[in-house]
Amino acid sequence: MTVGLITATGDILSQCLEARVAGTSLILNWARLSAFAISGAFFVGPYVHTWYGVLWKLGRWQEQKYGLSRSWQVMTQTIVDQTVGVAVFFPVYFYVFEAVEAALGLRVPNFSYATEKIRTELLSLLVTQYKVWPLTNIINFAFVPKNLRVLVSSIVSVFWNAYLCTRIA
Repeated sequence: MTVGLITATGDILSQCLEARVAGTSLILNWARLSAFAISGAFFVGPYVHTWYGVLWKLGRWQEQKYGLSRSWQVMTQTIVDQTVGVAVFFPVYFYVFEAVEAALGLRVPNFSYATEKIRTELLSLLVTQYKVWPLTNIINFAFVPKNLRVLVSSIVSVFWNAYLCTRIA
């Protein structure tokens, strides 16, 4: 549920920035805000929590099987996260958001629209995320206790989500 709140906060920031850039008064799009909050609570949060558990197990496995240092584990975890993790997460997130937004709007999901958004937005989204998340994850995996990693990611995510909301919505 915390990630739902964080995702919603990111969308509020996003909508504020969008209104400011457009030179208009802020009128929150509550349906969009709700869709991001629900997607965050029921997809992003569980996904990130589960994924970080997998990455933690990968690090422990490397240590036990190969005796790799913590530095090598962190590098491997970051590389796996920034390749496999993002390759799975972002496309699925576009579809999840479309499904939730459709359900809230009492309409049939338009997955063709989500596919088109992936086609037009994914590359620039990935480039931007590579400017934010590798360093965040290196710090997170190297210095943050396992039970606090989702929290650290969530704090960075407030600002990341402000950007992400403009790309997915």
